[in-house]
Amino acid sequence: MAQRTGTVICVLVTEDAGFTSVRDVNGVSEGYALWMGQPPTAAERVTHSMWITLLRESIITGHKVTVTHGDYDARISSVQLGG
Repeated sequence: MAQRTGTVICVLVTEDAGFTSVRDVNGVSEGYALWMGQPPTAAERVTHSMWITLLRESIITGHKVTVTHGDYDARISSVQLGG
């Protein structure tokens, strides 16, 4: 698993997908998929809601987040507020 720590510069949520972009300390931005495709289970929906809350907190306060994703894809598996 790979990780990136930085500040959130945007969050996009649609009916069937969620995306975010994180800028690291070097000014490099990466885009990530929070979810996409098939309707989530109730448990997945709660997790996605918590991720959005943490990402919004980063946008508002400027605090760093750490996102974990697969080595070869941009699909997020966890979001942590704080670096």
